[in-house]
Amino acid sequence: MDDLITDYYDNLNPGAFSDCECQTPRSQSCLDCFQSQFFYGNEISYACEEKRKLYVLRYFPVHCKENYHGAKNIPYDVVDKWFGYGYVKILSVGGGPGSDICGVLEYLEEEALSRQLDLSVDVVRLDIEDQWDEVFDDVMERFFPWVNYRTVHLNVSDGIDLISDENFDLVTISYLISELSKEACINLADEVGSVLVDGGVLIINDRPEGVVEKNIRSMFDRIELSYEESSMCDWAGYSYPNDVAEAVGPKFNMNSIMFVGVKL
Repeated sequence: MDDLITDYYDNLNPGAFSDCECQTPRSQSCLDCFQSQFFYGNEISYACEEKRKLYVLRYFPVHCKENYHGAKNIPYDVVDKWFGYGYVKILSVGGGPGSDICGVLEYLEEEALSRQLDLSVDVVRLDIEDQWDEVFDDVMERFFPWVNYRTVHLNVSDGIDLISDENFDLVTISYLISELSKEACINLADEVGSVLVDGGVLIINDRPEGVVEKNIRSMFDRIELSYEESSMCDWAGYSYPNDVAEAVGPKFNMNSIMFVGVKL
């Protein structure tokens, strides 16, 4: 993770702001532009390369750790079956730069080492845009070159029919439900339920907000998954170099609600 942060920080181009044609209104710098997009009804977009770099620098480590802890909450008998088969297939819905996948893979890699067993992993990542592909590919090649993966571009709100003929042992959804309507959440739940194998796991990680939590619970109830929820609020365990921390203001502590359920 240190090399990832160092490389992305070294490649920041603050001077890009002066000639940028898509500045967030009233912003004064790339960092200000990045932060301001979340307020006053501004458009949230990662079409800008500098915004993508800043997202990685500010959020990738902590979001990865949230999903790592979520994976650790998968019932052990389910993980035993995966290692018994020697294979697991994972679907990341709205995967973006891949922090959800990296958290899960970090856990599975640790389990493989402790069990001294090999585990073959296939990953399918769904995302509406291709803007994150370069970051995701970079992350996977850095940390998990042994994993087979591919990306499918689609709008989740329009359905996930492009992968409807496939089945998955694990589905991850991180920081997506907070962007969807109640109706879209229920539709997504139906589709996830149709591609999740019996005994498969659904992990949803998102903001600890009342409406978001209610929609997530409705999703699990909709597809009759037995689930547990937990709050993530501790230090993520990652320390930034002082110059990076001062320049980009990273998120140090986890702050999410985690749901882990099993399809009966």
